[in-house]
Amino acid sequence: MAKIKAKRSEEETNVKKKSKKIKETKIRIEEGETLHRFIIIFIVIVVLVLAIYLISGLVSNNKNSNNSTAEETEVEINYDNVNVGMILNRDQYDKYYVMLYDADSENALYYSALMTTYKNKEEHEKLFYCDLGNPLNKDYVQEESNPKAQKTEDFAFGEITLLEIQKGKITRYVEDIDTIKDILQ
Repeated sequence: MAKIKAKRSEEETNVKKKSKKIKETKIRIEEGETLHRFIIIFIVIVVLVLAIYLISGLVSNNKNSNNSTAEETEVEINYDNVNVGMILNRDQYDKYYVMLYDADSENALYYSALMTTYKNKEEHEKLFYCDLGNPLNKDYVQEESNPKAQKTEDFAFGEITLLEIQKGKITRYVEDIDTIKDILQ
């Protein structure tokens, strides 16, 4: 009987050892699987972020290369062109002229030549140009002009007008092309 008890106690210890090993391996396997899943999820996230980064980089480079193939032109601001609303506020000049006409009119080339000739003179007053064909200025083109206007709201211009302005006030209002030609020569 003592032998049977000893065998049973040996078997019980062996079973206990085996169950401990099974429990320990199960615990290790569950921990390992959790770690394994975490690593896989982390790698997938990193790969997705890198893929998005590379795709956005390729798309932005593609846009830049498309823009660079188009002709690049230098933009030059011409301070000699004014709108009707800016005619009286050229405070840096005591006296200046403003020539107003539609750039699409039949005589526009002639008017432009008059301005160029005047600007090529050695000594001349500042001459600005206002295009009456510009949508911002179209409201000021009228059948009947207003030579007595002193405020922007009162302006009304015909086909061609030359204004002489001193200290923000209109001192001369000329609509006759022969008189304008005489003044500018």
